[in-house]
Amino acid sequence: KWPKGTVVFGMGLLEGNKMSSSKGNVILLADAIEEYSADVVRLFLMASAEPWQDFDWREKEVRGTQRRLEWFREFAQKVEDIKGEKLDLSNIEEVALERSIDKWMISQLNVHIKAATEALEVFQTRQALQHALFLLKKDLDHYMYRVKDLVDKKDPAVIYVLSTVLSNWIRLLAPFTPHTSEELWEKFGGEGFVSFAKWPEYDEELISEEIERSESLVQNIVKDINEIKNIVDTDPEKIHLYLAPDWKWELYKIADEVGKPDIGQIMGRAIGQNIYDNKKEIANVAKKISKEMTKTRYIGKIDEATILNDAKEFIEAEVESEVVIHTDDSYDPQNKARNAMPYKPAIFME
Repeated sequence: KWPKGTVVFGMGLLEGNKMSSSKGNVILLADAIEEYSADVVRLFLMASAEPWQDFDWREKEVRGTQRRLEWFREFAQKVEDIKGEKLDLSNIEEVALERSIDKWMISQLNVHIKAATEALEVFQTRQALQHALFLLKKDLDHYMYRVKDLVDKKDPAVIYVLSTVLSNWIRLLAPFTPHTSEELWEKFGGEGFVSFAKWPEYDEELISEEIERSESLVQNIVKDINEIKNIVDTDPEKIHLYLAPDWKWELYKIADEVGKPDIGQIMGRAIGQNIYDNKKEIANVAKKISKEMTKTRYIGKIDEATILNDAKEFIEAEVESEVVIHTDDSYDPQNKARNAMPYKPAIFME
């Protein structure tokens, strides 16, 4: 049978220089495997360059790859420790997820499965590993930080999310680190050999831009509050968050439909639809939205009240103050509520 495709491999470099046996600057594959293991060598080579590109063997980066693989082993064990009993990856008990952060992690997992799968289909091993290892680890680190207070409580949702991530992650890395993946698959209850296990499948319905924006909302709030605290050099007892009223969301939607920062057209449609009585205020907000829409894409209204209340304890711990979330301006001593915009609540400290 004819091969499905051919690839011309790139040259090998050593610490930035062309390998040459006559100059003695070569590293033998057998020596590299003996020192670092076959999985580390495979992982480094496929992560450092696409197959047709030149790779550069750098000891410092190889050792970094070795540490990442050791971390992955430790993470697998940590999931079992969090559960408090032996993992069975072939029989993960499903849990209905309610918290936004849990849904976010599952969404990101599916994003990376999709990207890694599409990259491997065109032999882009480096691109595949960016998602199958590095970016997925970045998202997992963020998730672990967000749920750090739940880790010791054997929270069912956290255990389900971490078990699901691990099951998919081992299979994602199997082409790159076959020995480690087989070992972990067997140790933590995978069925059969991981090399014969079904490749992870992404679910488009679990990939949610709304969930992604929800988590960005939480992180941006924490960032904005701490920046304000540093600027004014204060430690407030209470931090009030004011959410944008419905008419501002409707105005943002109109701006998105217009498709460009045309204030006159946005205003005309808004007045025609009678979204708000105060035309001057509509004009002011339309100007803000016209500037913001080039940076923040409209994805529809998100339930900011539920999202922020869900993350309230986390936000309070991060900003070290009590947080009060307002859906109206019934308490607004400094008239800050009028600054609230979709995806960007207004902040008042006292």
